[in-house]
Amino acid sequence: LPREVGADLGLEASAVARPDGAFDVTVRARRFAYAVSFDAPGYVPDQNYFHLEPGGVQQCVLQPGPGARSLSGSVSATNAHAQARITIATATA
Repeated sequence: LPREVGADLGLEASAVARPDGAFDVTVRARRFAYAVSFDAPGYVPDQNYFHLEPGGVQQCVLQPGPGARSLSGSVSATNAHAQARITIATATA
């Protein structure tokens, strides 16, 4: 368990829509991020409360639940002061 809460971990998350209504999400952190979790109402993450090493990247999927609307949410870490908004990116072919 980290002893210090970091002011800026460089936490960021970007999502790309899939044809099935789910989103592929890439989460990154510049500094160690402890227990990274999602807050995305209407969506269920395939992974939650994972750790990211400095410079780490984690791929996750957000599945829509019943009645899910457009994706709007954030990621946070236990050792971070602030949440990071999930940005919606356009898929590249």
